[in-house]
Amino acid sequence: MKNTFNLVLLLTIVIFSSCKHKPVEPVPFVCFESEVLPIFIANCSQSGCHGNGSHAEGYTLDNYDGIMKGIKPWNADGSKHIKQITSGKMPIPPNLPLTSDQIQIIKDWINGGANNSTGCDTSSVCDTATVTYSNQITAIMNKYCVGCHSGSFPQGGISLATYADVKNQITLGRFFGSVNWDAGFSAMPKNSNQLNACDLRTLKIWIDNGSPNN
Repeated sequence: MKNTFNLVLLLTIVIFSSCKHKPVEPVPFVCFESEVLPIFIANCSQSGCHGNGSHAEGYTLDNYDGIMKGIKPWNADGSKHIKQITSGKMPIPPNLPLTSDQIQIIKDWINGGANNSTGCDTSSVCDTATVTYSNQITAIMNKYCVGCHSGSFPQGGISLATYADVKNQITLGRFFGSVNWDAGFSAMPKNSNQLNACDLRTLKIWIDNGSPNN
């Protein structure tokens, strides 16, 4: 009896010692409304694709319910949208592919449960002590603008893909009025929510400093 007990104990120790569990890493919180939805709208919901009255392949990607049809909560790598994005199939060329930062935002949102989080408070993490084009401004442009305003046929004939493009629109006096939704300007991003207060403040500081290519 004692030998049987010792054998069972030994087998139990061997089994548990051989099981290696990958540690679960915490997933940063990602707000759907202010961080994820703008990426899909700017890069996937153009007319003829997945929005603005069109739903290519049955997908409408300008709202939460439509986006969720290709999402597996808690499983980014198993989600259809991630497979399409990382394989280069979406956005459809010649539209620019999503940046690695944009892909990571979507992955973190999915792996965090893909919740329909709205009204997220970003004021506590809005760092505008040092604003540069290469850091904060390009991130804002990629998030909201470049998907529509780039390539051979940018929407409205306006490209915002490079510093020179953005600077030109600022010089013409069109840029901030549009993103700030001022009266008399075409509100941008089109068919989307307005930029959050932190992004607007960041853009205003950079423009007021002369919009340098820093």
